Amino acid sequence: MWILKIIKRVAMWCFGVDIYRVGYKTIQIIHKSERKNAWFSPPSILSSIMEDFQVDLVLDIGANKGQFVRELRRFYRGLVVSYEPVSSAFTELRHVASQDKKWFVFNYALGSESREQIINISNHSVFSSLLETNKYCTEHFGKQSTNIAQELVSIRSFDEVVSEIPFNIYDKKIFLKMDTQGYDLEVFRGVSCIRENLVVLQSEVSHKAIYHNMTHWIESINEYEKAGFTLAGFYPVNTDKFQFIESNCIMVRMK
Repeated sequence: MWILKIIKRVAMWCFGVDIYRVGYKTIQIIHKSERKNAWFSPPSILSSIMEDFQVDLVLDIGANKGQFVRELRRFYRGLVVSYEPVSSAFTELRHVASQDKKWFVFNYALGSESREQIINISNHSVFSSLLETNKYCTEHFGKQSTNIAQELVSIRSFDEVVSEIPFNIYDKKIFLKMDTQGYDLEVFRGVSCIRENLVVLQSEVSHKAIYHNMTHWIESINEYEKAGFTLAGFYPVNTDKFQFIESNCIMVRMK
C-alpha cells in the first residue's frame, strides 16, 4: 500500500495533477490548472476557492476524528481550530492534531447558546448527534447508525469562547466548516462575532431527515443566503437510489 502512495505522489508532482479517489472504484485525475473548472470534484473546487479567497483559518466544527482536516492538509497548510464533543472521538482527534503545530482542538460542541446536553453516540461515530435518529435512518444505514451510548457534553456559543483561541482571530479570513449531524444552523447562529470574517462555509444539509427535528436543506440555505453567502458547490454525502439524503453545501461570500 505504501508503494502505491509513493507512486501516486510522484505522479502528482511530475505531471502537475491532483489524484482523488471517489468511492471504491472511481479515480479523478485533474490537472492543477483546471481546478476551478472541475465542478464535479469537491477537493478541487474547495482548494481553488480557499486560494482565491485567501483563507488563513479553518474552523472545523464537528471534527469527529479529524478526517476532514487530514484531507484538507493535501492543499492547505494554514491555521485550523477543531471542535468535537464526544470524548472517544476527541481522544483520537487530539492525538492526530498533536503532530501539527497549526492545529488546535477543543472538547465541546458549538451552538447558539451555552448549556449541557446529552449526545447520542452511534455505533459508527460519524452518526453521533445531539438529535435522535429516526426510523428511516436506522432502516437505511442499519447497525452503524444505532445508538449504543449517551454522554453528557458541553455546548458553547462560539461568541462566548472565542477568547480561548490562542491567536487573534479577527484579522483572519475564515472558512467555517460544519458537520454536526443536523445541528449546523445552531452553530452558525452562534458565530455572530466573526460573521464579517467568514468568506467560505461548508455545511452538511439534509434533503431527507435521518434525525428527529432536523432542519430541511431549503431552510438552511435560505439562512446562509440571508447572511450574504452564495452557492458554489453541492455534493451528495449519502443517497438512496436516485434520492439525495444529505449533501455538503459549499458557499462563498462574494467580494
